[in-house]
Amino acid sequence: MTKRWARLVGLIGLQQAIALLALCANIVLSLAVYALFRAIKNVINMYRMRMQEVDEWVTDEELEDSVYYKEVRKEKVAAEKGGEKMGLEESLLPPPPYIQMKTEKTSIS
Repeated sequence: MTKRWARLVGLIGLQQAIALLALCANIVLSLAVYALFRAIKNVINMYRMRMQEVDEWVTDEELEDSVYYKEVRKEKVAAEKGGEKMGLEESLLPPPPYIQMKTEKTSIS
């Protein structure tokens, strides 16, 4: 390595060799910094998209739950108006049905 540096300094001079070395270092480092910037930007975008997907999923679940409970409540009110009194087990709202998430995967895959 030192023989090559000495040969380069002998051919073009010390100042030009230092300038050439600085230029090459600048090119290599700027590519590395740009690659790091793009990687961080991709991670942030992936995180934002995942958070948006989770927010949409939560909103969908809340909407489905509210519609489900409104229907059950209407059935209870209609049954009580019809003269039927519901027992304790019947008056409790059943849990909403389980709906698998779009992105939920098994641990095997």
